Amino acid sequence: MAWIAPTVKAVAKANVLRENTHALVMCSTEVRRVVKDLQTAFPDGTLHAFAAKANALKGVLDVLNDSGMGCEVASFGEFAMARKCFPDNMIVFDSPCKTMQELRDSVYLPCYLNVDNFQELERVAELNAEKPVVATIGVRINPQLGAGSIGCLSTALATSKFGIGLDDSRDEIKAAFSKYPFLKMVHVHTGSQGIGLKMMTAGVKKITDFAEEVGSQVEIVD
Repeated sequence: MAWIAPTVKAVAKANVLRENTHALVMCSTEVRRVVKDLQTAFPDGTLHAFAAKANALKGVLDVLNDSGMGCEVASFGEFAMARKCFPDNMIVFDSPCKTMQELRDSVYLPCYLNVDNFQELERVAELNAEKPVVATIGVRINPQLGAGSIGCLSTALATSKFGIGLDDSRDEIKAAFSKYPFLKMVHVHTGSQGIGLKMMTAGVKKITDFAEEVGSQVEIVD
């Protein structure tokens, strides 16, 4: 059983105010059971990555790492926290806006890194020219399927500024793979919530169909 509670100072204050404090109790046994169910539902060799933004506390991430999970991070702060708990090769870096320094600090580690746009791809290419990158580099692709049931959390609209639109830029993405041999991965993100199974699988199929067009250079579908 892992406990996450307020600091001693906060507890002392709560004894006086008895408001604005809370504690979270996490059953690590149940977490491990759910992770095991997830792992057995997919083929061996699949990396399941917990989204750090869901709960970036070190105690939680330690339990997930010990359960055999990887970690997906959407900011460099999350990346730094994940590195305290997970091996580099179990971390997926998906920030939608990476600075040149953040890229420099990550591409020479054996993590997984998805570029969000062509500008980031050019920056990775510059770094690769300085010294060959170590990270497995992918491209985040917007399948442009439309909105889910929660419009504000949908990222697959034709106008979504999250990834490169597949319908808009199919030829350009394929050309990027031809130009940059270090590209080995494609990433699809259809939406955070309100995305039914039918829409989610449609997004995966659209990206895997594209990966087959690109050919054997695509080693990983994220």
